[in-house]
Amino acid sequence: MSRPRLIDFQQIGEPEIGYISVAQSFQNIPFVIKRVYWVYDTPADVERGNHANKEAEHVLVSLKGAVNIYLEDIRGNKYDFLLNNPNQGLYIPALHWRRLKMDPEVVCLSLSSSDFHEPDYIREYADFLALK
Repeated sequence: MSRPRLIDFQQIGEPEIGYISVAQSFQNIPFVIKRVYWVYDTPADVERGNHANKEAEHVLVSLKGAVNIYLEDIRGNKYDFLLNNPNQGLYIPALHWRRLKMDPEVVCLSLSSSDFHEPDYIREYADFLALK
């Protein structure tokens, strides 16, 4: 089973002109990118995520602000990550329950290995726990 891990993206540029970071399939992203979406304007008291995917993998990048990400795999291993740098991403393998806490100013980008497919989602925590 794959483990979640931070990915450092190369930061190209300099302070006087700004920076660019690049994500490319099978270079620094461990899958073919099929879908890209972003989350923003999340009220401070709302927790995002609260699901797992059966097959889809994701890389999350906080483009603006800080995101606290809490993960749990089907073996019960728990992980806490803080994303607060736009040149760092978090790889989330399949079968990891996720919870995201962010401030309203956060813009969080998600790169996904699959198109949206509702049957791939595990939306109930009890159903996720039953997989252990």
